[in-house]
Amino acid sequence: YWAYMKKDSWSPFNDDGSNMEARNIVVRPYPQSVAGQPTSYGFDIKTKKFWLDYRSDAKINVPTEIYIPENHYPNGWDLDIDADKNLYKTNWNENKRILQIFQLSDKNMEFKISILPKGTD
Repeated sequence: YWAYMKKDSWSPFNDDGSNMEARNIVVRPYPQSVAGQPTSYGFDIKTKKFWLDYRSDAKINVPTEIYIPENHYPNGWDLDIDADKNLYKTNWNENKRILQIFQLSDKNMEFKISILPKGTD
C-alpha cells in the first residue's frame, strides 16, 4: 500500500505540483483487473509502451480494465490488440481514464495488448 497526504513530511511531489519526474515514475499505465490469467505486462518509461498479454477466461463476465494516465500520453495513444476484432469490443472512459476490453467469444482466448503514444510504432 502506498499513499501520501499533503501534511505528511514525505512525498514524491512538491506542494506546487512540481517534480513531474517522480509523478511520471509513480503514475503509469497498469491493468486494474484482468478477465483471465496475465502472462506478461509492463511499461517502458522511455518509449511509453505499455503491454498486457493474457489468456482470457470466458466464464468471467466482466471486462479487462487498464488505467491509462494522461501524463504519459498528452497527445493521445494508439491501441493494438492482437486478437480477432470480431471477438472483443472496447470502451474508453475518459473521466476515469479506464480502457475496458470486453470478450465477445464464449471460448478462452489469447490477448496481446499494446498501447503507445499516438503516431509511434
